Amino acid sequence: EEVFNHPKKVNFPISDAIKLPEEPPIALAKVQGSFGEETAEQHAEREARLVAVKEAFNHSWSGYKKYAWGHDEVRPVSGKYSDSFGGWGASIVDALDTLIIMGFDEELKDAKAFLETIDFRKMSLPSIPVFETNIRYLGGLISAYDLSPNKDRIFLTKAVELANILLGAFDTPNGLPVLFYDPKLAHSDIKLRAGAFQILAQFGSLSLEFTRLAQITGNDTFYSAIQHITDLLEESERESPIRGLWPLRMDISGCEVANTIKDKAMSTSTGTRNSVRQQQQQTSQDVNMQQLQKRDSQVGIDYDAVNSQIVPSTDSTERAKLVLSKSDAFIRSALDFKPVSPSCVAVKGLTESDRQRSSRRFSAGALGDSTYEYFIKEYLLLGGTVEQYKRLHLMSIESIKNNLIYRPMVKDQADILFSGNVILDASGQRKFDPEMTHLTCYIGGMYALGAKVLERPDDLVTAQKLADGCYWAYNQTRTGIMPENFHVREFSIRSESVVTKDDVVVDSTDAHKVPLDDKVVPKDLDKQTEESSAMIENQKETKPNKINSEPIMGADTGSYKSSANPNDLNIDRDFEKDTKATVDGDLAQEKAINNDKDEKEFSGTGGSDSDTISKTSLTEGGVGGVDMSFTSQDGRYLLRPEALESIFIMYRVTGDKKWQDKGWEMFSAINKFCRTEIAYSAIRDVTNSEHIEYLDQMESFWMAETLKYAYLLFADPSIISLDDYVFNTEAHPFLRP
Repeated sequence: EEVFNHPKKVNFPISDAIKLPEEPPIALAKVQGSFGEETAEQHAEREARLVAVKEAFNHSWSGYKKYAWGHDEVRPVSGKYSDSFGGWGASIVDALDTLIIMGFDEELKDAKAFLETIDFRKMSLPSIPVFETNIRYLGGLISAYDLSPNKDRIFLTKAVELANILLGAFDTPNGLPVLFYDPKLAHSDIKLRAGAFQILAQFGSLSLEFTRLAQITGNDTFYSAIQHITDLLEESERESPIRGLWPLRMDISGCEVANTIKDKAMSTSTGTRNSVRQQQQQTSQDVNMQQLQKRDSQVGIDYDAVNSQIVPSTDSTERAKLVLSKSDAFIRSALDFKPVSPSCVAVKGLTESDRQRSSRRFSAGALGDSTYEYFIKEYLLLGGTVEQYKRLHLMSIESIKNNLIYRPMVKDQADILFSGNVILDASGQRKFDPEMTHLTCYIGGMYALGAKVLERPDDLVTAQKLADGCYWAYNQTRTGIMPENFHVREFSIRSESVVTKDDVVVDSTDAHKVPLDDKVVPKDLDKQTEESSAMIENQKETKPNKINSEPIMGADTGSYKSSANPNDLNIDRDFEKDTKATVDGDLAQEKAINNDKDEKEFSGTGGSDSDTISKTSLTEGGVGGVDMSFTSQDGRYLLRPEALESIFIMYRVTGDKKWQDKGWEMFSAINKFCRTEIAYSAIRDVTNSEHIEYLDQMESFWMAETLKYAYLLFADPSIISLDDYVFNTEAHPFLRP
């Protein structure tokens, strides 16, 4: 608290802020479809479903209030709590607008009273996860203000208070934010820079919240901060190996590092023996790192490469100073490393990270998703006055369609689409990964929204097939719930091709373009599917495989919605040689690791394997006994909203009641298998309906997103109309101009 009494310092002031557009909103096409008259029977059925969803929310809220009030999340099996998002009551703030929409007036009064007690200067973590804080807290407060009948000032006051703190994260040489940020540093003499190996979605998904706050307050500073990011994104896209897409990890540090730093450090050693010794040590470390990377890849861990500038120290221990990521923290004891920050010799913008050039991953799913989602939504929020966002949306959805979307090979020949990944090696050789994740299920809604706004009917067809793909996946497991991720065979084997940065369409002969053409259906589909099923069946063990590693939230195979990765807090040596800052970074890392470990020590069944991920072959049939050939790499269901999100949007843009029926099936399965005595819990294995293993985890997005989308799916379509509101990635509706 004493630190905050010192004046806030701005080390890199913005001389020319980008102002909000002054032009009035243009006339955009209508988003919502036509809804026919419903019969008395249909009305009764819809109302009954609405009541069921509302009861599920009430059950969740009551359990949270009884066992975890004021904390971020309740543990819905043990009755304990967790504070992984700052300890400011994430479940309360995230659900403010849900309370308003569902009409929980008394509960809203309690929530407002709690807001009065929040001090954003005090937090349970050493550093704020900027992305999560932005979408959950800031988004929740802004939405509550937009939805409150009397524009309650407490929501806006707290939103401005929090946004002003977050602005300190943008005080870097190139204006790109430190993604895990300690607000106390803004009141010190320490100067910051962002990280060199950062998640695309975490810095590319800040626009809606800061833009809407700028519109409400008239403060252009909020808008300027995020518009600068968009400008750099657009500029860097021109250098992308796949036009229209960005690698999932980017260098946003702004640091142009001198190539001679490492060599200079090596040459300053005294004596030939010492030089040889250092070189031998470096060789040994390289071998160790390669061995660790190989081991980690075998257990599915996303290994963040260490800092590219390795500078051996000159002290007696001669320890290499490296920056290790959170996912590598468990091996810290095996390597004698200390963090170091390379010196900046010039300031740059947004570039590919040097740490991933040997294996660059492109995806519209986890780690990249909301960046693409926000282009069309920002275009809507700005009333169509900034063509840049329309241009970025069109460019990215075409590239996604040409490079990532595919039709899976399934025996029922379902007319569905999924979106996978592309991996490029250092030479540009391309490998397609037909992975599908629950997080990627938002994509149907994104295509549908853009199709209506920009009047592109073909995109609406694509949207329907993408949404149907996720609905199909729900129906292929014994619980009727889609797993966290899975792999499914494509229609045909795609050829490897060399990618150049000028290619928007990677290769016109690539097989992943085939599924978009309904006329192309292999004659031997059933035979190929049976062969695939047999192949997978032969590989099965007598029991589901287990990955003996803690599920790392934030790794490429999982959610980026997670606790902090403190390596984003990099103190540049050119700016400050501050020992305390380095210590703070280490403490932040250790605390984040402990938080993450704590979050994964689920009490569903306990035991030594309680932190493993279910990996199950699903070839024996789903709910309907469908013989299929996809393999679940991660069988968890984490109460995610993305599939219901797309179902909701498809209903609103088409008016077709079949989407309500599909959504009801999905909600009913979740309600059946995830409900506990306290609230609702994530489950470990959706392929096992006989023994449900609870993970004792209920993230705030369950009440903020999943239940909200389910409720709005059955509510009167005029409630939160898509012609009046645009949702952020945490399902917080913002009022369109």
